Amino acid sequence: MMTPTTEQKERYDRVCRQMWGELNEVVVKYKHGALYVELCELLAKHHPDVSSDQMLAIAANLVGKLIAMQDPRVITPQAAMLIVVENITIGNREILDQLSVEGIPN
Repeated sequence: MMTPTTEQKERYDRVCRQMWGELNEVVVKYKHGALYVELCELLAKHHPDVSSDQMLAIAANLVGKLIAMQDPRVITPQAAMLIVVENITIGNREILDQLSVEGIPN
């Protein structure tokens, strides 16, 4: 897993405060984890009827809408895209690491 830079940590903390206010790190991580698990369960529920490329298209559409809904006084579209790019990179690395641990070549 990639180690985030100090700047990335500060940006992450700032975005978390924007989303949930001044919460301690444990609560924020729990909320992120809980939401992530629920989204994965929802995708798995629809997996037989929706192909992986269709899921990718739906997720990208949702991300685009989430970016458009940001308050530009709080986060610019460029900053929002940076968050997206960083998290795509982190997500890719996490799944590749997981597959490697499970012995599945990537």
